[in-house]
Amino acid sequence: MKTQGHIKKDSEILKIQFNHFDNAKRIQFLENIAKSHIQNEFYFQKIIDVDFYPDETTTFPDDLKWLERNIEELKLKGTLGESIFFRNKSLHPNLKISKLVASYTMQDIDYDAECKISYEFPEYSTKKSEVAELVIDFKAFNGKGAPISKINEIKASIMKTIEAKKVKAYDLYKVICN
Repeated sequence: MKTQGHIKKDSEILKIQFNHFDNAKRIQFLENIAKSHIQNEFYFQKIIDVDFYPDETTTFPDDLKWLERNIEELKLKGTLGESIFFRNKSLHPNLKISKLVASYTMQDIDYDAECKISYEFPEYSTKKSEVAELVIDFKAFNGKGAPISKINEIKASIMKTIEAKKVKAYDLYKVICN
């Protein structure tokens, strides 16, 4: 983002790692940065994709022992923001979230657009690395006829908005800071 001019060249880049949060705070952090966009210019629709892993170092509640015993990875797709995995906060200490994908709409005088954005710790997903860094990326973007230059401008604006929310949420939810 520095090379593209979205961030000042002398700005310090904040590295957000998987191990900077406990399980519950990591879920809150990702949910917060995904859901906190509610303006017409960039409006959260729903959580559509999530990867959870049971934390073998914790004890699951009795009614969810099946999760502890039989599941190594839980990938969910659909409308997930109101699923048991987000609603039932007592599960959060037992679940490691590595990815959350959300869908958004954007409306302006000149355009309507839709996109999907991934908030992910990819090296946790692939290597179980506790020092995996957060990566935020567009999974899809439909600018509905907008020229490429306008799409790039919209994407840059969205990333700037997300960056501001990410820094605030990090300060709120971090547990460990190196």
